[in-house]
This record gives sequence, C-alpha cells and structure tokens, in this order.
Amino acid sequence: MSLPRRAMKELGLQACCLRCDEEDVTGSTRCKSCIAHHRELREVLAKAPADDPLYQFAKELLLMAAAPHRYDHDPVHGSALIEQQRMAAALSAPTPLPSSEEIGDLFASQKATQKTSLIQDIANHNLWKDSAPSPEVANQIGKEAWDEAY
Repeated sequence: MSLPRRAMKELGLQACCLRCDEEDVTGSTRCKSCIAHHRELREVLAKAPADDPLYQFAKELLLMAAAPHRYDHDPVHGSALIEQQRMAAALSAPTPLPSSEEIGDLFASQKATQKTSLIQDIANHNLWKDSAPSPEVANQIGKEAWDEAY
C-alpha cells in the first residue's frame, strides 16, 4: 500500500494509491502515469453529457471515492468505502485523547475570554444609558425625530 499522493487526493482518487502495490516512492514513473491518466479521466467526465447514464454512474463512483465517509451507508459500495477509510486511517498516526487537565484548562480559558457584543458596545456610548434625559431634552429629541426638515 502506498501513501496517497497529493495530486491523487486533489483528484479525489486517493483510493487508488491505497490499493496500489507500487513501492512508496514519490515521483515514480507509475505514480506519474496514474496521475496523468486520472487527470484525463476527470477532464472527460467534466465534458461528458449530463444526461448520459454511464457518465452519471462514473461521476457517482468518483464522488464516493473522493468522500467515502459520506457514502459508506450505500448498500452496494458501502463495505468497500468503509475498507478504504480503514486503510487511510491505518496510515495516519493515532491522535491521543485529551486529558482531564487539558479539558479543564480549555474550559477555564473559554470562561476567562471576554466576549464582546457590537450592539452592547454601541449601546454603551448612549448618553442616557444610566439615566433618562431631562423632559426638555426628550421633547427636543421628539421634535427633531418627527420634523420633516431632518
């Protein structure tokens, strides 16, 4: 099994690398020929007529290979897609679970973070946030609000 090449991941065909029996050497002749072939395949599918059932099926298979976690419930292809995910997971280092202390520290840092609110910040600039304006000022504000000259 080879590590999936970046180009193959971008093409959505990393499953081919996972099942490849070529030595895991970047830039090998076989890798280059596979990448070139799969690029041509993607171009053909992109130009294919939308109503052709064969091309529709090919596009569906490509979607499944590119994102197996979205289609692993498929009754026909699900088991192969689950196996593809297992093969990919076997190549990556396992991520350790966070400790209780790390989780506690995360909660503490979130609690200490000052959350800002744009609406509250604007409201805090209000001249009358602590006490109402005098009746004379309130009357003047009302007149200005309803005066058509403004």
